[in-house]
Amino acid sequence: MEKYVVFRLENESYAIEVSSVQSIETVQPTTRLPYTEQFVTGLMTLRGVLVPVVDLRLYFGLDRREPTPESRVVVVSKDEKLTGLLVDSATNVIDIPDEDIDFSLSDVAGYATKTALKGIAKTDGMIIALLDVHKILDTGSEAMATYTG
Repeated sequence: MEKYVVFRLENESYAIEVSSVQSIETVQPTTRLPYTEQFVTGLMTLRGVLVPVVDLRLYFGLDRREPTPESRVVVVSKDEKLTGLLVDSATNVIDIPDEDIDFSLSDVAGYATKTALKGIAKTDGMIIALLDVHKILDTGSEAMATYTG
């Protein structure tokens, strides 16, 4: 059984493993960087550290939306590097048993989702897409690497 942070994009629920999450923050101003993918919204300062922010709405091909008071930045880490994931809202932390996860459904997903989808969980009457945060971060890192300024 793993613990997952559940968040929303549009009307859908997604989750990532708690072990990858450093913090959940309110939306901070970002500084846009030239020559990066559109889903990289820029850099924010978090306790004196510059953190790139990836808008998961844009990463998954959804329409851009201005952040609301419910919007959050889920700060995750990979190899001690922090990245913020902008989401519509972060709702809760839940336990999901492995037997509630279907790993085969990732074959029907679109490209962006497919490259980031770990599996689909059905728990408490909800369907939750479980994301592989490392794949998202790898894509975000490639996008940030194009910054030449």
